[in-house]
Formats: sequence, structure tokens, C-alpha cells
Amino acid sequence: MKGLKILPAGTLSCATTPLHGIKGLGWQRGQVLEGIVLNEIAVGNYLVMVEGKEIVVRSPYKLFQGQKIVMEVEGHDGNQYLVRLLQAATKNEELTYLAARMGLEDTPQMKNLLAGFMAKQLPLHQELLQRAVLMLQSIGGSSPEEVELILQALKSYRQAVPAAVLEALHSFVAGEQETLRGIESKLLPFTRQLAAVLSDVPGQQQKISELQQLLKEMQTLMILRPSEGTARLLPQLQSLLKAQLPAAGRPEGQPGSEGFRGGDKAGSEPELQGRARAFSSLLQGFGRLLQELQQLLETAGPQGQRLISGGDILLNQLAGHQLFQSLEQGEWLFFNLPFIESEDSGAWGQLLIKKDSGGSNIINPRSFTMTLLLNTVNLGQLLLEIKVRGQVVQASGKAQEERVAEILKQAWPQLQQAFTRLGYQLQQCRWQVGKVGKLQPVAAEHYQIGTVQRSHLDSLV
Repeated sequence: MKGLKILPAGTLSCATTPLHGIKGLGWQRGQVLEGIVLNEIAVGNYLVMVEGKEIVVRSPYKLFQGQKIVMEVEGHDGNQYLVRLLQAATKNEELTYLAARMGLEDTPQMKNLLAGFMAKQLPLHQELLQRAVLMLQSIGGSSPEEVELILQALKSYRQAVPAAVLEALHSFVAGEQETLRGIESKLLPFTRQLAAVLSDVPGQQQKISELQQLLKEMQTLMILRPSEGTARLLPQLQSLLKAQLPAAGRPEGQPGSEGFRGGDKAGSEPELQGRARAFSSLLQGFGRLLQELQQLLETAGPQGQRLISGGDILLNQLAGHQLFQSLEQGEWLFFNLPFIESEDSGAWGQLLIKKDSGGSNIINPRSFTMTLLLNTVNLGQLLLEIKVRGQVVQASGKAQEERVAEILKQAWPQLQQAFTRLGYQLQQCRWQVGKVGKLQPVAAEHYQIGTVQRSHLDSLV
């Protein structure tokens, strides 16, 4: 095949031996595997990670630490597998060969999926790849971000992703791409619209009062006020982040679980299923509100109908956000900071926390990576990426203007002193100047051919 260096099996075969014996691997002749070379343990002997297992590979050809290798199983002899090493001239050609070898279409979408499967260490089975294609078709997507979402869902849900869950996840990701301040910012204006419509419905003063009370609670929750001091800001931030996390475990079933509007798009009756307790109290309360107001809004004419439809969409996006947070194999927690100081202020932010603890939502305060985006009124957009390793804190940042970067450099020693009082050693920050832009929940890692974004700060790692 053009561009591929595939030597004859007799000269290129190498033996592989699992550290704990051959039993249980179940590799079949013709199966294609990808491995990562961990290190050379002896001359011609390499420790390679394959499908989550450490394998000893003996090869007459030099391999390098961190190198990705692709192998085709040719059989086994006693306690050793015989494999054929496939060395592609380019990643694109390697994926073309794999697609042809597995009887798959040679399309950019399939190559993105193949690359993603290997990066996520998902088994390269034709049935599973076709399932991923169908999932993409069901959400009408093919972008690298949508591919990444499918891969995370496949791995987290053990390859069987409920259709309603996939729809909610996609609704959340699409909503974030369309909304500047994040989907949570829609809650306040939507609640106001509800109150305005109900004010024209006779005898609904009690419901209007409940809506106004809910609006007050949301304002308290959604608006961060740094001007009130650190002592009051920290509890505000904690409550805001908590509202965007599931209460316990992973929410299951359809977003129509108890406290949520359910049923299909044809308008069937709501179904009570799943574990609604896993969603946050804010989301449950919002869902119950929509359920209670459905009949009232249906009598409020076209505007009421639009609110019902808009409420269902917003509820699905919010549920998708919490489902996204609960993905066991997801690598990031994503939070919106919709309003800073007031609703009318142009200040808002976003926060990404990397799950360095292997998919758990429990963040180790001594080992985590965080990316903070702030859209400020006077300094423009700022991006700060910090890595905490023990007591050492590394930092990289980006500002839109040189003058802002200089201001932040001069103010940095004050922040270092504050970290010292907390028991951390904050190192100097490297500031870049350039375009910042909005963060996206699944843009941190994707597998478009020739493009892998490893850091939100481009060259800063």
C-alpha cells in the first residue's frame, strides 16, 4: 500500500509476551492492535502498553519510549504471540490502512473515530465503530468536538449509551457553542418571562410569588460578587459550582425523571423513571416548576407554547451538563460563571478542572489542573492555566493586550504572597498576548487528523 512500510512477516514479526502469561488476552489472527512503548527493559526487549495491559515485546528493530506502534496479530506459538509491525509513513495513511483492513469507509469522519478509539484505548471492533457512526448520525454531527463527546460517552457508559442521555449531552454541548455566558445564564431571563406571562393569567398570584422567590434564589446563586470580599465570595462560588454538579452518582434514565418534564416529542405523558436524586436540587426544582406550569402555559396562547418549548430545551441542556460532569471517562469538569457583580455587568467567566484523579469528580487539592477564563470589563478577556503538584503551583496565562499582560506581571508577587500564606509555592507566570476566546467543554482534547489541542494556551504546556 502506498506510503506504508510493511515488511514481510518472516522478517518483521516480533514476539509478544504478557507479564502474567498469555492466558486471557484472547487476541485473534488478523486483529489490529495499537500500543505505546513505555521503555526498553533489555536489548531488543520493550515494555509496551496494549489494551491497558503491559506486554513485553521482543523486536529486532529499534523502538523508542512514547512511540505508538500498530501491530497485526498473525498467531501465537506457545506462550508468545506473533505480530506484524505496521509502520505508517503518516498518521493519515496509517488510518487509511486500518479502515481498509477492517472493511470500513475511508472517510474523514471514520479516520477521526479510529484515531479517537486508539487514543481512548477503546477496542477497534467494527461493530463498535459502526455504533459510533450511528450515534453521530443520530445527533446530526461530525465535528471533532462531537466525535470526542461520542467517545467519552461510549467509554463511560460501557459502550451502551441510552438515546435520551446522548441527546441531552449533545444538547448541552451545542448550547454552549451558541451561548456566550453558558446555558446557566438563560435561567434568569427565562424565569422572568414565565412570571410576565403568568401575570396575564387570572388567579395565578401564588404561582407568580413562587416564581419571584425562585428568581431571587437564582440571582443569589448565579451572580458572583467579588466586591463583597473573599469571605463571602468563596461560599458563593462553592454554591454556584455545586449547582452544576450532579448531587450523587451518575444520573440515569431520561431527563424526564421525577421532577422533570418527560415523554417523547409527540407530547406523551411524563414518565417517572431513572434516579432523579442524582441531579442537583436546582435542576430538580426547575423541572418541577415546568411540570407544574405546563397546563397553565398551554392556556396562555402562542407565547405560553413558546415558553413550554424553550423550557424543555433549556431543561435538557442543563441535564446534559450534569450528565457530562458525571462521565466516568470524561477528563474535565466544566463550569459557567454567568454573571460577575451584576446581570448588567459585562463580566463573566468559565472554569475547567482536569480530572487528574482518573475520572473521579473528587478533586485532589494537591494534584489538579485548572483553566480559568475571565471576561472583565476593564482588562478584556484573560486566560489562566494553573497546575498544582504538591505544594508547587505552575502558571501560564494569556491576555488580549500587552499593557494588560504587563499589569498582571507587576501584580503577580502579591498573588504569590497570598499563595505562600496558604502553604503553596506559586511560581512565576508566563504571559502570552493574543486572542483568547470562549472555552468549550469538549474542546480540550480531540482527534481531528493532524490537529490535537493539548493546552488551552496553545504552545504553553
